[in-house]
Amino acid sequence: MIEELKDFSYIQNIMAYSLDMICTVNQEGCFVSMSNAVEDILGYKIGEVLGRNFADFVHPDDSELAAAKAEEILSGIPARNFVNRCRHKNGTYVYLSWSSFWSEENDLIYGIARDVTEIKIREQKIHDREAALSRSVSLLTQQNQQLKSFNHILTHNLRNHANNIAMLTSFLDRETLGAGNIELVLKLEKVSQKLTGTINDLSEAIKIRERVIESDRIPLEAATAEVLKILAMDLNYLKAEVVLAYDIAEINFPKIYFESLLTNLISNSLKYKRATERPLIHIAAFYDEDRHCNVLTYEDNGIGIDLDRYGDQIFGLYKTFTHRQDSHGVGLFLVKTQVESQGGSITIESRPDEGTRFTIFFKP
Repeated sequence: MIEELKDFSYIQNIMAYSLDMICTVNQEGCFVSMSNAVEDILGYKIGEVLGRNFADFVHPDDSELAAAKAEEILSGIPARNFVNRCRHKNGTYVYLSWSSFWSEENDLIYGIARDVTEIKIREQKIHDREAALSRSVSLLTQQNQQLKSFNHILTHNLRNHANNIAMLTSFLDRETLGAGNIELVLKLEKVSQKLTGTINDLSEAIKIRERVIESDRIPLEAATAEVLKILAMDLNYLKAEVVLAYDIAEINFPKIYFESLLTNLISNSLKYKRATERPLIHIAAFYDEDRHCNVLTYEDNGIGIDLDRYGDQIFGLYKTFTHRQDSHGVGLFLVKTQVESQGGSITIESRPDEGTRFTIFFKP
């Protein structure tokens, strides 16, 4: 008798202090016993629940599934982590995760329910964000494809028109034209050539952004030597000095892009040198332990750029910062586009009359 009382007291303590709802339900689905946690979880006093049918509290959208699960439990199949929504006394619904089994001996269903509302709300928010992200990705993919199609159509059609203009001007017989008309034709030819050049620049930029070029293992000194050989005439004419400091032997980057960016940077250094000094160029490469990537720095002693004034335009297409007739504003745009197309980045430091320094971070 004493042992039975101890067992009863133990069960009563569990029913009183458990944070989860513990209950028994008869075959008709009515609550026979309920722990104190029902008030914290669903807002009801125990007396407001006992004798009432479980189905009275289930969300209408979950009632069919809950009834089917009750039939399974009565047939001897325990439920594990079965989730449904039950109505709180204030009218809202709480997500409960049930573990239940049927006791043939006592003719009762024993159930334990845990409030998982916060977990379900977080899961729903994650699901909503993922769905929104998926829609955004789908929309961006569609818009990107449309933009690609538009770019191809635009460059193709513009190129055709530019070629037609050039062809028509070539048909003109200059001997039959007056002096004024000849001047107009020459201007038209010049405009046609610039238009063709612009279209070719745009087409190249589009190709860089669209196509995927595999990286090469580039031997830095050999690749640099090839570029310097191509530019040797200009370098020698201006008595330019190029100093290399390569602490690494190779980098992973498309060779065609490396030659292009180095050619553009060196050409700019020669073009925008200071009148009183011969060009001095320092090119270094090393492994950055903090960033875990290879880095190339390029520095010259040229006329520099006022970054306070032009900093947000440096890498823009057709952005020029001098009055030189041979400034086109394409080189730095291509350099940045090529670097970023391979997952890298580029920064610039410069002051007027103090030269310019570019730092290129290659993709790790």
